Amino acid sequence: MGRTNFGITNMKRAISSASAYQKARERKNLIDSQDNIELEKPDTYEVSHFDFSKEARVCHIDIIVVSYKRTIDRYVTQDGIKYPIYGEFKEKRKTEKRVLKLTNENLELLDKNDDPLLRRFALYIVESINDDSLKPSWYLKKELEKSKKEELSKVHDEYKPSITSLKDEINKQRRVINDNNKKIDSIKNTILEKKSKKDNFNKKASIINNKVLLILAIIFSLGIYAIVKSKRRRKRYELKAKNLDNNITALYKDIDFIDEENTRFENDIISIKKSLDETIEKKNQYIRTIEQDYNDRINNIQPLPTTVNDILFNDFIQLKDFNGIKHERIIGCYVIRNKENNKCYVGQSKDVYKRICREHFKGTKVNNIIFAEDYYNSKFENRDDLFEVKIIPCANKNELDEKEKSLIGEYDSFNNGYNGTSGNN
Repeated sequence: MGRTNFGITNMKRAISSASAYQKARERKNLIDSQDNIELEKPDTYEVSHFDFSKEARVCHIDIIVVSYKRTIDRYVTQDGIKYPIYGEFKEKRKTEKRVLKLTNENLELLDKNDDPLLRRFALYIVESINDDSLKPSWYLKKELEKSKKEELSKVHDEYKPSITSLKDEINKQRRVINDNNKKIDSIKNTILEKKSKKDNFNKKASIINNKVLLILAIIFSLGIYAIVKSKRRRKRYELKAKNLDNNITALYKDIDFIDEENTRFENDIISIKKSLDETIEKKNQYIRTIEQDYNDRINNIQPLPTTVNDILFNDFIQLKDFNGIKHERIIGCYVIRNKENNKCYVGQSKDVYKRICREHFKGTKVNNIIFAEDYYNSKFENRDDLFEVKIIPCANKNELDEKEKSLIGEYDSFNNGYNGTSGNN
């Protein structure tokens, strides 16, 4: 009875020990699995809302930022030390709102904006505006670079089959030449073997013909040699040697034939190589032409006008372009012209930009009743293109009055335009 209890006790101890060992091993594996575990992933971004007012040149954009982090689920103790065990990634979403006045200056610097979110979505913003006249130089250059890459890819695809075919043909000819050279080496080895056999047969035949050697052979072989050797045997040696010589001559002819064939292949390779070089040069010339054309177009791209100095004074520019420059105080006269009916308005101001873009218009939308009827009845597909302006800087009040009166007469804006008077007297 005692022995039975002792056996059961030992068995329970063994099972308990094995269980403890298994658990310790599982804890160690779990702890080891946490080594170098990624606790964070890069944030992801998406636009949830975008709005752009062409009149005010204001952009509203809402961006959802999703961050990913692991949190500690529990701790595991091993050898008296607590180790953290992390769970799956958890998402945290937040919406970042941005409001940006898209002046020409801001558009030109959008891809280098101090705000990383606006920098990230610079391309999206420009494409969402969907107005070619507001595309900054960096965007136009990027588009041209993309088009250049696509066109160059088409050129590579166009020439690839012919170039590959010519290269394959050259490699094919070279493989044949290499195989032929291996045949020549094999034939030369055969010739050496046959020459060796021929020399051996000639040597044996010469021994029979040499009487001194024959006598010595008879003496030293106790007469057996005379019985074995005979004229018939000598002739057989000579015939074998002759046959081998004929075989060697034929093998040399085979080598000459293969050499001639290799020469033809080498000439073919030269001809194919010439065609390949011409094709590659034609392709490269085409590529150089495309690259030069695109590089010229890229270099000729001008940035959007951002300051007064970028405006071409004494010539008309689009109202929407003028609206996009940085507000600077310009003292002078101005002419606003309706491109649809050629009617003009002449005015003067100590702050031309403010007068045009904030009083006569709100951005490009009419804010002055004198333009309203023509604006809203216009058949222009895009009314932002309806008006254009000319700026004439002036130095003082007298010059302003004189220039304004002169311009009203020049553009007939009192009789056939928007002006209500002929100017200040």
